[in-house]
Amino acid sequence: MFCKSKCHCKSSASCDTDTGVCLGTVCENSYMGPNCQQRKIMPKYNQKNDKKLSVVFDGTIQNTKATHCYHTQHTMDSTVSMWVGKVKIKRLVVYTLQSEIKLFQNFKVYASDRKNISNGTLLYENSHAINPNGIVDINFPLSKYGNRLFIVLPGNNRKLNLCEVLIGGDCNSGWFSENCSRECHCKRLTKCNSTNGDCIGGCIPGWKGSNCYTKCSEKKYGEDCQQSCSSGCLDSVCHHITGYCTNGCQPGYIGHQCDRVCYRHTYGIGCNKNCSETCIDQLCHHETGNCTKGCLPGFKDSHCLAKCSRHTYGYQCARKCSANCLYQTCNHINGRCINGCIPGYQGHYCNSTCSNNKYGFRCLNNCSKFCVDQECNHIHGHCTKYCNPGYQGQRCDTSCEHPFYGSGCMTVCSEHCVDGKCHHVTGFCNKGCEPGYLNPLCITACPRTYFGQDCSKKCNHTCYNQTCQHFNGSCLEGCILGYTGTHCSKVIQSGEQSQLDMFHILTAALVANIIILILCVLCFRYFRSPKTQPPKLLAEQAFAMGTVEHAEESDHLMSDQTNGGLRLTASLQSSSNHGLRLQFGIMEVLDGSNADIQCEDEIIYMNVGENDIIIPDSIPVDELQSYIQNKRNFEGGFGAEYRRLSQNTEATCKAANLQENKAKNRYKNIVAYDHSRVILEKCKDSDSDYINANYIDGFNKPKKYIASQGPTSAIIADFWQMLWQVNCTKLVMLTNLIETGKTKCEKYWPDKEVKISGDLKIRCIREQNFSDFTIRSFFLQKGEEPVRKLDQFHFTSWSDHGVPPTPTGLVNFMMKIRNDSEAETGPLVVHCSAGIGRSGTFIALDFLMDEALHQGTIDIFGCVNRMRKARLNMVQIEDQYEFIYFALVESIFLQQTQVTIENFPSFYQKLNEENEENVSCKTLLQQHFQELQELEYPHTSQEFLETAKLKNNLNKTRVKNILASDLYRPYLKPAPDGQPRYINAVYLPSHENPRNYIATQMPMKETIEDFWQMVCDIQSSTIVMLNSDDSMDETCCKYWKDDGEIEFGHIIVHSSKAEEKTDFMERILFIQNSETGKQLSVKQYQYTSWPATSAVPNNTVSFLHMIEEIKQHIQQTQTNPKAPMVVHCLNGAERSGLFCVVFSSLLLLQKERTVNIPYIIRTMQLPRPQVLTDLDQFKFCYTAVMEYIDRFQAYGNV
Repeated sequence: MFCKSKCHCKSSASCDTDTGVCLGTVCENSYMGPNCQQRKIMPKYNQKNDKKLSVVFDGTIQNTKATHCYHTQHTMDSTVSMWVGKVKIKRLVVYTLQSEIKLFQNFKVYASDRKNISNGTLLYENSHAINPNGIVDINFPLSKYGNRLFIVLPGNNRKLNLCEVLIGGDCNSGWFSENCSRECHCKRLTKCNSTNGDCIGGCIPGWKGSNCYTKCSEKKYGEDCQQSCSSGCLDSVCHHITGYCTNGCQPGYIGHQCDRVCYRHTYGIGCNKNCSETCIDQLCHHETGNCTKGCLPGFKDSHCLAKCSRHTYGYQCARKCSANCLYQTCNHINGRCINGCIPGYQGHYCNSTCSNNKYGFRCLNNCSKFCVDQECNHIHGHCTKYCNPGYQGQRCDTSCEHPFYGSGCMTVCSEHCVDGKCHHVTGFCNKGCEPGYLNPLCITACPRTYFGQDCSKKCNHTCYNQTCQHFNGSCLEGCILGYTGTHCSKVIQSGEQSQLDMFHILTAALVANIIILILCVLCFRYFRSPKTQPPKLLAEQAFAMGTVEHAEESDHLMSDQTNGGLRLTASLQSSSNHGLRLQFGIMEVLDGSNADIQCEDEIIYMNVGENDIIIPDSIPVDELQSYIQNKRNFEGGFGAEYRRLSQNTEATCKAANLQENKAKNRYKNIVAYDHSRVILEKCKDSDSDYINANYIDGFNKPKKYIASQGPTSAIIADFWQMLWQVNCTKLVMLTNLIETGKTKCEKYWPDKEVKISGDLKIRCIREQNFSDFTIRSFFLQKGEEPVRKLDQFHFTSWSDHGVPPTPTGLVNFMMKIRNDSEAETGPLVVHCSAGIGRSGTFIALDFLMDEALHQGTIDIFGCVNRMRKARLNMVQIEDQYEFIYFALVESIFLQQTQVTIENFPSFYQKLNEENEENVSCKTLLQQHFQELQELEYPHTSQEFLETAKLKNNLNKTRVKNILASDLYRPYLKPAPDGQPRYINAVYLPSHENPRNYIATQMPMKETIEDFWQMVCDIQSSTIVMLNSDDSMDETCCKYWKDDGEIEFGHIIVHSSKAEEKTDFMERILFIQNSETGKQLSVKQYQYTSWPATSAVPNNTVSFLHMIEEIKQHIQQTQTNPKAPMVVHCLNGAERSGLFCVVFSSLLLLQKERTVNIPYIIRTMQLPRPQVLTDLDQFKFCYTAVMEYIDRFQAYGNV
């Protein structure tokens, strides 16, 4: 390494710079050995006696040919002697002729100071076979001394062949070993032993051991091998002397010893990589390249090479793109919305609403000039201050419909306009007035002395006081003396005047006699009747009140119009050994003046020991499901908890007991408490301030709700007065007008006409129908005050008895109200029939959702208790109390899964990420699917399967556990023999239509006629087929003939040639009933890219293409827009369910701009529980919606 040794190779050869080995093994004449570091001894011989011996010492090694060798004669003990002088002999190398090596065996070497070997020392004796190359290399353990060397081949008649002889002496300084091939590594100025290399003064750096010939271990170097190789060396290996890294440097290091880190802005092996320009200050870790100060805004990951995801931006990608960015995507660095804004927003960051009376996508639309001040909502353009007079609609872009005009289109054109039409703004009659009325409104009659068209004619002067009918001029008060006729235009002769006077006298006398006769009859009846009548207790009037829980359907509780009143007496009786029963006693018929309605609650049944149950003050939201399970496993269940609810016996009902107010109560035992009742402002038509309605406190908001009974005919005006007085903008109705044949609520709103209620004008401006509810919007106006808007949310899927079959519909209804963009300026008014059962349940749900969102805990028991202190018997029956628990679980879950179209892309991205809050490390998608599977409610459609299980219907079902409930199956027309028909099919809902689909199985031989009868009965124009028609299932029956005609009973089916599309086919099927002659055209869509073993279609895009074509077909050709489409697969559940869920999700997306797939699934699992129970199908639904948004719709048009 330090070039301290000199090469002794021949000039034509070079040596290895590290080892000194001569390339070609050719040494200078005076040296020998592999490194040419051993001094060669040149012997002397008698050239005169044996000149041929010179070839043995000429330095030319060639032992393959005899001509280059010396050989003795065949003599006894052939010997060659040579004089070497008094030197150390360490080595002897003898080359013999290769062809005669056998003759050279057993040779000996002697050393002697004499000319013969008689006194010589035996140095070597050959005892083994000679190497085939003819070379014998002899090393002497101890250096031998002698003036002469003798090579002897013992025996008779032997010939000694020598081609070359090399005699090695001492090693050059700094070398040792037998052939001087090892370099000494002793410290400078010290010598090593030439034999074993031992160093007396120690080793030079890089070596160790007594002879300093052992290198430092590969991770050590230097003097005494005490230094460690640099950690920057690759594998920590370095040169044992210098410490230079022999394998190169680790990434991030440079220098011979790899002890310097990379220069700024570089990293990696050889520091040949540049730090990312997106690192802050372009600084990174010298080894890995990880940015040490983090990333510039807009970049992430260790090397800052990855841009922020499309929903985040800025430093550490910690900021979210504005929710107002289109697709919620923005520039990864500065957050500017790269695709523009969602409707209603503008600016680089979409943080500014549309200005200058603009709205919509890119703020390109102008607010209607007919909006007040031309101000409208920046998103959808709905006028914020209502419309200018003469216009209506949410955007005020529609003029008033005939016959309305003016502010809110609340005023009716005058009936005296010619053809009844007037200007929609001013009310001026378009074609003028009918005779007798003044322009322009035609509501003012002509002055008393004028009449006719435009009041241009003057009444006849012969009319008495010159007054006449304004429209025809006939005299109102008769004629002046001397004239007669309708217009007093006829002059009376003298005889005619006398007859007229006599007629007037007789008429007056007759009227006086009639009045006297009536007075006599009244006096007679008065004196014949007794002054008082004592009250009686009638047997037919004595009855137990029963429980209040049936108040809404019990006719005998209806208030009647009698002079008497009712008093309820209660007694505590022993009913069993296990408990006490508190029941209402007999009612007494009292004198009307003393009849007070008692503010008493329902019958209480409570088992002794139920007071021992523990009711927590609050339940954490995430423990609600387990609480329900524990409660259901408890013997008393929810009933024990329900019976612990408060009975407010301290409240008074004095206002309700007033005689003039009793008729205002629908049920005699359900009235308004005094302390919380709504007090009406007295008006000119009534001195009463009573209405059967109470304020209910909300979560952290006093008087958030008003719970009211449903209006009766007697209180409709009071009800509208209350809505106006409290400035209500949202009204919740939870009853149908008629249920089980009984009136539950009067229809208190108008359809299209203007309704006058006291001083109020009410007009319905819009009605939207959904699967479970209807939303109506009204304009209200009182006198000259500004028009107000009121939205009525009418839930139609809650029968009078008990609770809905599942919470899903009511939860969605409540979410619709909570998410409604219209601001609540007054209390939320809620009514059903009695205003306690359904109303109490709904208010409790809304209250508890607020509590859950703000506190993360809920107190159901406490909530209902507080409501009952404000209004009698809120949450009326045990089933409703239990229902609240289940509905809350579902409501909290569905609130999490509902997402707007603007936020869906980011929501979709999170679905497949592991939820850090979930200890099981499930993705959000997996967690939602699990929670969906865990939702339950005991009332299911599977309790109504009697028809499906009839013996003659069992062979009409392909999969025995997938049956049609009587509650949801289509009822077919009877067979020709009068027998009822059954088909395994159920109606499935969309968000707008409770019967949007019929899900059924692929027809079987036994059901094919029923299948076509069903299609004809419902007049469906669309069939969706999701299984192959060449199925291996032998029960499948093809229900059409390709490009031909086929009959099934009285149904004839003609099929056109199928049109092939990507992954699906379309067929036109013409159906004719041979009995009735009726015809029907049906379009069939058959999806073909769905393997039998797969839970989902192969191609999401083609599946969506088929859905788009179906939607267009229905819009263009459907004569009955509510006729369901028929969807079938092999079992009528798995594939059919997936199709219907995706289809409904896209409908909801288009109509409401929201996505809530679990809600759609829940609505369909009620009629068909087997719908979408597979995780892959659940994921496919989300993928399909995301694909639809990206591919099929411009964002602003979805």
